[in-house]
Amino acid sequence: MSFGISKSDGQDFLNNLQNEYNQYKTTDPNKFFLTGKLAQALFFNQQEIKAFALLRKDLEIAEKLNDPKYAAYLNTVLAINQLIDEKETYSKQTILKAKGLADRSKDMEIKGYVYYGYGWILSRQQQEVEAVKQFLIALSYLDQAKNSKTLNNRKASVYKELTSIYANWNEFDLQEKYSKLALDLAIEQNDPATIFDSYMSLGYMYEQKYLDYRAENRYRDL
Repeated sequence: MSFGISKSDGQDFLNNLQNEYNQYKTTDPNKFFLTGKLAQALFFNQQEIKAFALLRKDLEIAEKLNDPKYAAYLNTVLAINQLIDEKETYSKQTILKAKGLADRSKDMEIKGYVYYGYGWILSRQQQEVEAVKQFLIALSYLDQAKNSKTLNNRKASVYKELTSIYANWNEFDLQEKYSKLALDLAIEQNDPATIFDSYMSLGYMYEQKYLDYRAENRYRDL
């Protein structure tokens, strides 16, 4: 899992997150979404032991709250990083726990994030058919969610995963559909890096299609 930044920038990012995290009280549930970002930054900086310790510490608090969305979110972050750390059995147990918590929650965005996480894990275990099912469930929840600072990024993450799988399956129409949806979100958010990546992805897709069907000039002219 990468933030797409240099090592020095990554350390600065980590320090900023740590300082922001430290401003919250231990039991303040508003900090738990920052916990996930901080844990990922720790992983990026090869501080896996600290990342796991942080997640487990805050999970112990989150699991005592009446609203299960916080524990669902943190368990999903934990499950993803357990898989990256090659702890497949633990990862499966953790993501299933996250799903159970998410199903009890009324927060549509968290439901979507958890099912995205489950799909992400399945796709990296070569279970792409089941992964697609989970990604589509994730989108069904995200499409019902209230607008937030994180909603479009989470939708874009699902679109990218679906684009990749449909590319593997040579399902051109579906690959094109989700590539364009990702591009539309990037334009809406005025995100130059993602806009560039999306156009590059679409350009490569059309190039491959034209090479396969040279008589179809429409692919060349898109």
